[in-house]
Amino acid sequence: MPFIAITSRECWIPSSDRYANCVQTAYLRAIEAPGGIPLIIPLIENLGIVRSLYDLCDGILLPGGEDVAPHRYNEVPDPDLGEVHELRDKIELAMTEWALKDRKPILGICRGLQLINVALGGTLHQHLRTGHPHCNITTGEKRWTTLAHEIQIELGTRLYELLGADRIMVNTLHHQAPKEIAPPLRVSARSVPDGVIEAMEWAGDEQEIIAVQCHPEGLAPEIDMRWKRCFEWLVNRAALWRDRTPSS
Repeated sequence: MPFIAITSRECWIPSSDRYANCVQTAYLRAIEAPGGIPLIIPLIENLGIVRSLYDLCDGILLPGGEDVAPHRYNEVPDPDLGEVHELRDKIELAMTEWALKDRKPILGICRGLQLINVALGGTLHQHLRTGHPHCNITTGEKRWTTLAHEIQIELGTRLYELLGADRIMVNTLHHQAPKEIAPPLRVSARSVPDGVIEAMEWAGDEQEIIAVQCHPEGLAPEIDMRWKRCFEWLVNRAALWRDRTPSS
């Protein structure tokens, strides 16, 4: 069973008046279901400890969350920029760099897609309603399970091979999206009808990265079982990475 690193986020716990590091249960179950072992990465300043935890893992899941700080891609903050978390940026950028060097598989979800693009030299639309048109951004308690709009998936991409469809409905919770695409990546899906980038992946064969703007952990298994294949892909690729890596 491969270990999958999942980065946490900082959450306020009203009952204890304290902050906590947390990961949504849906992510943990999505990794557990296909046989992965989720390992939560805490938000701590000591990157040496983060590196030790990273070294235990065979694959990386970068989940949703706050906006990536604009200075990470050489821009000033837009008035509609959301909350940022500098320490989380630091940890996830470091982990992405390590995973690229080690060629560990990475699955990016929402913020995770945006973080991967920034880590590789790309930029972001800081707020879609002002920086790019978009459709049906969903709010409210049912936002995780609402099929808000359709995406067009490029034929021949890894995402197309996984889902077996060139068009599919998705939930939409993001207000940011890639603007300039980092050169190692290719676009694998865009929103219908406005063309916002909805998925990206590594363009070559030397690295395995799939990243999506939607939240598949909110869609599978209840809404659309096909989205569980993203997590199956990560766990399977992590197992392959582990098996072909010599033991230290």
